[in-house]
Amino acid sequence: MPSNPNKENVTMATETTKFMNRLLDLKFKPNAAAIAQDAVQGAVSVIVLEPGRVGRNAARILGWDGKEDCFRMDEAFRVELAKNSDAVTANWLKRDVAHPRVFVIVNEATLLVNHTQARGYYFEPGSLECQRV
Repeated sequence: MPSNPNKENVTMATETTKFMNRLLDLKFKPNAAAIAQDAVQGAVSVIVLEPGRVGRNAARILGWDGKEDCFRMDEAFRVELAKNSDAVTANWLKRDVAHPRVFVIVNEATLLVNHTQARGYYFEPGSLECQRV
């Protein structure tokens, strides 16, 4: 039986929405003040959610103390990371904006999340693996 791409897309969208809502409830809302303060200063916030071994190592490289859910990405490291990332991530890291940007480490993956008044929180277009195929 052939797969149904429309059903697969709906399922993926539903799961993505569920995940984003969970991320908002567990990490973004409790850290809203810190994320907003980072944005005012043009910094990128980092959120750590259930990191695996590789995720923990990546978070520590970014400055994670192993305890806090949310911290500010070091500016020098942000510049260096932008030089050594794919085009979408590099452009996202280089962008000079006054709205919140959050680099999320979840399990062994990373996510790029933006926030604007008009859209709320959303994944950076083109940054999800499923968008790159």
